[in-house]
Amino acid sequence: MVEFVLMLSFFTFQGRVFGASYPAPSPDGQYVTFSYYGDIWIGSINGGSARRLTDSEGYESVSLWSPDGKWIAFVSDRYGSDDIFIIPRNGGKPPKRLTYFSSGEYPLFWDENSKYIYFSATRTEYRGAVYRVSITGGTPERVYDFRMLNATLVPDPQILLFERGGTAWWRRKYRGPASRDIWKMDLRNGKLEKITNFEGRDAWPMYSRITGKIYFISNQGNENSGNLWEMDLLGRNRKQITFFREEVFFPKISWSGNVIVFEKLGELFAYDIKQNTVNKLNFNINEDYKTTAEILVKLSRDAREFALSPDEKELAFVVYGDIYVMELDENNPGKIKRITFTPEPEKDIAWNPLTEEIIYTSLEDGDWDLYIIKPKKERKFVDDYIFEKIKVLDTPVTEKKPKFSPDGKKIAFLQNKGTLCVMDKSGKKVKRLTEKNDV
Repeated sequence: MVEFVLMLSFFTFQGRVFGASYPAPSPDGQYVTFSYYGDIWIGSINGGSARRLTDSEGYESVSLWSPDGKWIAFVSDRYGSDDIFIIPRNGGKPPKRLTYFSSGEYPLFWDENSKYIYFSATRTEYRGAVYRVSITGGTPERVYDFRMLNATLVPDPQILLFERGGTAWWRRKYRGPASRDIWKMDLRNGKLEKITNFEGRDAWPMYSRITGKIYFISNQGNENSGNLWEMDLLGRNRKQITFFREEVFFPKISWSGNVIVFEKLGELFAYDIKQNTVNKLNFNINEDYKTTAEILVKLSRDAREFALSPDEKELAFVVYGDIYVMELDENNPGKIKRITFTPEPEKDIAWNPLTEEIIYTSLEDGDWDLYIIKPKKERKFVDDYIFEKIKVLDTPVTEKKPKFSPDGKKIAFLQNKGTLCVMDKSGKKVKRLTEKNDV
């Protein structure tokens, strides 16, 4: 068994926040919480400095403010499954855990008096149900025996807006019977009514007390991108508000109904309902590592592939997506040298039969392309510290499983899903040997 030690480095970005998700505005719309680096942060709706509210080894995601502004509910998997916790808006106390079930829970909305949190869960039901739990703790109570997605409470009139549908929220261009639609329930008599019937996705319903309108995300517009829309309580008079080319996700509206926050491509935005304006929220943080910045890992297994050199004195193999070369002395392991150092994975390694070089496939430039690597100063990989890498073929399609010819002058490889091709070692004179992807 061969063992060697690998040092892994972890990087964080200091300064401007990028990659935040699940924003939630305070009841008055003056503050926003969001998930970043697995913790809940809080900042002004105008951006600026953000402050961390939670700090655990788990992943904290969705947050939800109570109507009175005193509490923030959030989801964390710090105990294994997604449970619901609450924390005072200013922190100062450890989060209080409210749910303990083995399956996950997703918070939907608070009651008007900020005493209960309603959440969606699958416990004893096949398709899930809606429960509520008191902020003082205790056993959750089942309220509705069917699953709701992204529900929101409309206090006056007493109705509940929610979405139903089976398709995943990230399927941008889906059109079909599993599309998500918006429903409403009259809490006074339990009457259900479907208020959207678009063949695409209508989701994340929200209600503004200021305009008396429903705001939601729909991919009805150009390029099938999810954007912010509005309509009346009857589902009529639909109007598109934002016109982003990229998808808008995870919107939430303040209890007062004056602002909606949402996520787009790792950045946060706020829509001012009164002013009809959209602003990007730029937050700055003082970040630190939760653990040491580097760790040492002893590797003795999990090599994904290997290739023996033509002289049988070296063994190339792939671990954690990087290529290593190990010296073989009387079939025993000797020196080990790492020869690739990219965040992207490498695979499909093969030796040149005549010279000290390896051809492989890498995702380094965003698609699978072919590269050749060789020692720059020494004769053997294991004796060198600097390596020369050449991109042999650069196309917008996938190349994989390259092999040298016996004389090392040509390279055979597969393109796309199985078109057999051959080319010179320089990457020129590419020739297709099969017309279809059948190899």
